[in-house]
Amino acid sequence: QKISVQFIISSKEVMRYISLNPADEEMLLTILRNYSGIFDMETALNTAQIAQKAKTSEDELVQLLQRLQQKDIITYQSAGNDSRITFNEVREDDLTINRIAKFLKKQNNIKASQFESVLDYIGNTTRCKSRLILDYFDEKNSADCGICSYCIAKSRVAASPVDSANAILRLLEKEDMDSRAIEAALQLTAQETIYALQLLLDNNRIKINTNNLYSLR
Repeated sequence: QKISVQFIISSKEVMRYISLNPADEEMLLTILRNYSGIFDMETALNTAQIAQKAKTSEDELVQLLQRLQQKDIITYQSAGNDSRITFNEVREDDLTINRIAKFLKKQNNIKASQFESVLDYIGNTTRCKSRLILDYFDEKNSADCGICSYCIAKSRVAASPVDSANAILRLLEKEDMDSRAIEAALQLTAQETIYALQLLLDNNRIKINTNNLYSLR
């Protein structure tokens, strides 16, 4: 049986469907990972390979595709087919390239846009991370989540250098530590940790030993 599929909704809507239907997630993600052009053109699926990677059966996969067709998420074509020819050499004449060039350009633009969105999410320090995700999926009416790195940093009260220095001294009474371990143990920022350590070094309260760890004098 030869099955061809094309998604007729946007990738954002597909991800929204997956979030609402977690039971279908593994099969859909397997399809999306293996057939990147499936949004642009009708694509023949290797159902046996997809079922194996998604750890399911071909029958369950076909049932999912039929449900997606009924919901107008994909176009679905199925036909009996007992043989197939695969050419080992790629045909790259003017006719072939001109026929698919517009799809390749569209696909590249989509990938570039997605990459830029990921970079913006990682580097953006002026907005709530949850709101960035919701904006990406066209959810405009949202509020700060209060639990992401941005929200925590915004509501966080800066630590006192003296209090931080005293807390570091108490830590070093138990064992020698490096700056990253101190930062994690006291939940300080990198800048707060460096400033407090420099304060202690300037006042000869601590030293750096041969293992490059901070210890009490």
